[in-house]
Amino acid sequence: MIAKALSLRLDLFFFGLFLLVGLIMRFTANPQPSIVAFELAGNLEKANTLIQQWGPEGQRLARRSLYWDFPFILAYSLGLALLLFRAYNWSLHLYLPYLLIAAIAALPLLAGLLDVGENLCLLQLLNGKQAEWLPLAARRLALIKFSFVGIAVLVVLAGKVAQQCVSRS
Repeated sequence: MIAKALSLRLDLFFFGLFLLVGLIMRFTANPQPSIVAFELAGNLEKANTLIQQWGPEGQRLARRSLYWDFPFILAYSLGLALLLFRAYNWSLHLYLPYLLIAAIAALPLLAGLLDVGENLCLLQLLNGKQAEWLPLAARRLALIKFSFVGIAVLVVLAGKVAQQCVSRS
């Protein structure tokens, strides 16, 4: 009973943190073109073009967005990992071994680490470092991160669907 209450409190904490940081990021100004275009630039020429298009104000907004991303990373990576274990308890224990869920639950944590690396690359670019590997590394880290988060979200959704199917039978 205590473990269940603690689990619920942790879920609520990370959901609240995710929501708070998401709202702050949503309702504050962001550079145009978006930070996602910067993440996926892939080469120095495209990254520098975006930085020049932003100008000083857009660069300030991009830098702020990247710094706000750090608490967001903590919220989504830990929250999604906890949700995966909850999905296992909902119904996935009927279909998947625990070790597989534990391995899948590592994906959001790895995605968070990749996101930190990506942000550090992008901040270096915003600070004027001209290294061809930075935008390429940021792009690769972002694509792997998006893949890991996508897999984790699909497994959580599968757990919820399976729960509905089990409860109907």
